Amino acid sequence: LHFAYAFSREYFEKHQNREIPLVQPQAGGEEGTEPEILRCASERDEARQVADWLEKRHALCGHWSDMAVLCPTERSAQQLQDVMTLRGVPFATCFDREGKKTYSRRKDVVHLLTYQSSKGLEFPYVAVINASFVHSGAADESEVIPVLYVAFTRATRELLVTCYRENSISRHLEDFA
Repeated sequence: LHFAYAFSREYFEKHQNREIPLVQPQAGGEEGTEPEILRCASERDEARQVADWLEKRHALCGHWSDMAVLCPTERSAQQLQDVMTLRGVPFATCFDREGKKTYSRRKDVVHLLTYQSSKGLEFPYVAVINASFVHSGAADESEVIPVLYVAFTRATRELLVTCYRENSISRHLEDFA
């Protein structure tokens, strides 16, 4: 939570409604580890590294259902889905409203969700992939920061943040690496 706020603070301060005070979030409950920020060489490299991370977490906790991978778009998870399928890592996708209706933590699978569809859910282990993705319709790269804030705050124990694109978001992430 501290990382998510520190990463997003400048954006929130610039875009704050002056009538509503900006309040620093307070963590309640579990205190997680510092996030791991990983700059990858390519989308394929990112997929391999995230699959490695998932397999290591599974070896520690024994439950795939404690893990989620959050991505900006359904398309951005395709390489990862291919690698997970090859390695036999079970997963379920939840990229839209219909997918969210069928979501269940009872299924022992890694949950693949878009940043937006993850809102309201929490997982002990979360990987936020392609974090430097900026939608082509965005007027400013900083527009993705509130959505990343939501994604970052879905993790209760460990957070992995990956990117492979070079832009202001990836450079800002490197400040926290």
